[in-house]
Amino acid sequence: MKLRLQGNSLRLRLSQKDVARFHDTGRVDAVLAFPGGASLTWTLEATDAVRTATATHGNGEIRVRVPSAIASAWAASNDVGIYSAAGAEPAIAIEKDFQCLHNDPSAPPRDDADAYPNPAALPETA
Repeated sequence: MKLRLQGNSLRLRLSQKDVARFHDTGRVDAVLAFPGGASLTWTLEATDAVRTATATHGNGEIRVRVPSAIASAWAASNDVGIYSAAGAEPAIAIEKDFQCLHNDPSAPPRDDADAYPNPAALPETA
C-alpha cells in the first residue's frame, strides 16, 4: 500500500493483493522504519463507527477508517476509489493502484506487477 501526502490531502493506493486482504480482513497496513527504531505506520480499516472516510494521526500512526459497507462494495467492484466527504480535512482518497504507463529513467525502478491494469493501456471496444 502506497501513501502519498500532498498539501492537506492523503492518498492511499492499494495493489490487487492489498485490496484482496482489505476485503477479507477489513484491514491493511504498512510501515516505514527509520534509523534508531522510530517508524511511521499507515493503516486502512473498515468499520461501522464512521459514516465517511476519516483520518487520524497519533503515536507514529496514520489511521484511515472507512464505513464497512462502502469498503466491501468498493473492494468487490471495478470502482477506482473511495473519497472523503467534500470539505473534509484532510482530504482522503483511497484508490486501486494502476500500472504506470510512463517510466522516468531517472526514478528508481518500479515493481507494479501487482498493480491493476491501467485502463488507458487497454484497447478500446466498439
